[in-house]
Formats: sequence, C-alpha cells, structure tokens
Amino acid sequence: MGLTQSGDVYAWGDLPTGMPSHVTGCTAIAAGEGYALVLKTDGSIRGWGSNITGQLNVPAPNADFIAVSAATLHSVGLKEDGTVVTWGNTSAVPDPNSNFIAVDSREYYSMGLKSDGSIVVWGSDGYGRLNVPEPNTDFVDIAAGSDHCAGLKSDGRVVVWGDTAWCQNSVPQPNWGYTDIAAGRYYTLAARSGTVTSVPGHPVRPPVSPSIRAALAPNPFSKETTIVVEMLGGARVETHVFDVAGRMVRTLRSGYLGAGRHEIGWDGRDDRGCPVASGVYFVRLSSPNQSIVKKTLVVK
Repeated sequence: MGLTQSGDVYAWGDLPTGMPSHVTGCTAIAAGEGYALVLKTDGSIRGWGSNITGQLNVPAPNADFIAVSAATLHSVGLKEDGTVVTWGNTSAVPDPNSNFIAVDSREYYSMGLKSDGSIVVWGSDGYGRLNVPEPNTDFVDIAAGSDHCAGLKSDGRVVVWGDTAWCQNSVPQPNWGYTDIAAGRYYTLAARSGTVTSVPGHPVRPPVSPSIRAALAPNPFSKETTIVVEMLGGARVETHVFDVAGRMVRTLRSGYLGAGRHEIGWDGRDDRGCPVASGVYFVRLSSPNQSIVKKTLVVK
C-alpha cells in the first residue's frame, strides 16, 4: 500500500478480499495480517480483508481518529483527545487511557507513546516486550516488531528491547542523530536526516555536551504551543515543523540563538497561514552539531 500527498491510496499484490486498488480521501494506511485499514480525512477508519476476530469492526463512534495501526488479529486507533481504542483479539488499554500521541501494534501486543515522552506496552509479554528500559522518558517515536520493540529518543538514540536474538538491537554506530524508526519481524530500521561520516580509526561520537535542550508545552494543543529552548552556547538553529509523512509544513525560526533561554511559538498554522489538520507533527531543531525532534499532537 502507498499513500500519496493528495490522499490517494494505491494497493497492489495479493489484495485483501474486497479491497480496491485505489482509495481516495485518506490520511494514513495500515497493513495487517490478511487485512488492510485506511484512515479517512473525516476521521473514520475503513477496512477490508480478514475479520476472523473482528479486527475490521471499528467500535462506534467511528470518528475523530488521527492514527491507526493493524496487527495480526487486532487493530489500534488513536483519537484526537489522546485516547486509544483497540478492537479484535486484544487486551484492554492500561489506565490512564489519556495523553497518547502515537500508536503501533504487532502480533499479540500494542504500543503507545505518551505526550510526556514515556512508552506504554500492553498485551502478551513474550520476550519481555512490556518492560520498557529505564529511564522511560524522552521518547519521540515507537516501532513494534514481531517479538521486539524499538523507541527513538529525543537526542536521536535508538533503544531496542525484547527478543534481540537476531541482533535487532545492533544499531549502526554512532547511535545518535536518528530521526525515524521502523521494525519488522526480525529486524529494526533507523533513518538519519543526513550523512554521518568518520575518518578511519576515528569514529564519530556525539558531542560531549549537547548545545540544545528543548521542551514543548502545552502538548497536545489546539491553538498554540511554545518551544522552550535552552542554549548552552550560541549557534545557528533551524526550527521546522514536519507532518507524519515527512513534509515540512512550517519554518518557525532560522538564525543565530545566543546562550540562554529562548521561546519559539507555533500557532498551529502552515507557511501559508492556513490552520493545519488535527494529528501528529514533529518539531525539529537543528544546529551544526546537533538535531533534536519533539513530537506534538494538534487537536482541533
């Protein structure tokens, strides 16, 4: 399945029963074991294919969803208000069911990322998947593998736990500067925004002291949020907002920031001055020696 910028979904191969090869008006896609789900622009979820455990039966009201995930025998949806809904052969979402900004699922378990940077995992605890490594803070992204979990920290480090017999935790060094992660059955993927090079015999290492520290509040937000930046030294900083498809929607600031505290506001609008849609967005701050990402949820 592929999703275009204009909201068209194209599917190819051995398609789930009843699924057309072209679906319009979508904002997200999810491929499960023998079934597929799409998130429509009106906030509803539609699915096709295997429904042996009710994984296509979205609980009412089928509205206000901003993210969706498809596993083997269950599905997961994230609502605008930060709550998570699951259906099919699944376990209940742990309390408190609130302040989630991202979800993922695989096989017999689910993952949720909270707005405070912590990760919640529920369902089958095979291989210790439910045991998020401490400190369970500063995560900005999650990925569910078959028997292992992965989390991306705000400083660009990748953390992997659960079954690592196939070296799923052997993150290519240096383990920093990553901006996105994904997980398959027996492997983990991580992407950087640029190339990190090293001289033979002198591997690249992260800066001894990061030059930028940042926090974002309120999160989620409906009208405006503020990025509080602490500069340990002066540097040129680029501040951009990206959507979940990786498209840059807003340049918030570009220029030199001196040492000390700075505040950068975002009013939830794109570079054209139009309000962005409800959903997950990423604020990335980049200096010559550091790049950090903060995830936020816009709720209209």
